[in-house]
Amino acid sequence: METFSNNTKHEKIPRILPVIPTMDVVVFPHTIVPLLVLDERIINGINQALEETKMVLLLAAKQKTEDSQGAIGTKDLYSVGTVASVMRLIKIPEGGVKILVQGVYRARADEILTDQDILHAQIKQLDFNEDSNDEIVAHVKNIKELTEKMASAGQIFSPDFHIILSKIQDPEKVIDFVLSHLNLSVEQAQTLLEQDSQSQLLAGIYHELSREMEVSEVQERIRNQARESMNK
Repeated sequence: METFSNNTKHEKIPRILPVIPTMDVVVFPHTIVPLLVLDERIINGINQALEETKMVLLLAAKQKTEDSQGAIGTKDLYSVGTVASVMRLIKIPEGGVKILVQGVYRARADEILTDQDILHAQIKQLDFNEDSNDEIVAHVKNIKELTEKMASAGQIFSPDFHIILSKIQDPEKVIDFVLSHLNLSVEQAQTLLEQDSQSQLLAGIYHELSREMEVSEVQERIRNQARESMNK
């Protein structure tokens, strides 16, 4: 099997990996997620991965519109996803499997192959572009200040969230921690996953935090107006 070198703890990752489509969720690197798999081709791919590197490519399915109902096809998958390690597999009586996967790094599916009753993809690892350290530090500071403001106003996140975040210095860990608490649609999460640099990703996270704060403020105004109307 053709492989390439990788700077992560996994020295050799195949250029072709089994694909697992994910519904209603985008899995980021370092995230641990349980998945239910019922499709036989996908299960075949998981079994092959367990016999070899235990690595698979997770590609999120685009959300269906009312005009595009039906089975998910390869054209309905985003091309950028996350290579993940299969940590655990449990067979279920209904005929399917539950697996626990951990994201390792971002990758693009250059080509999706459907031969041999297994869904495969030819992949390319995606690394972040070089960033200015000062820019990254500024984005992290902005995110921490915004979450402090949100916590003090009792919006969305608990005070513990900000306390924990304030102690995290590594930008990568800041990203992981905030992403694990954001309430994102598939489209919003996919946009973040596809950012080309750490700085752009941090800027995107700040934008999503700001959006959640605005929604929370509007909800609070509506509640206050409703209470005032009832009191009158």
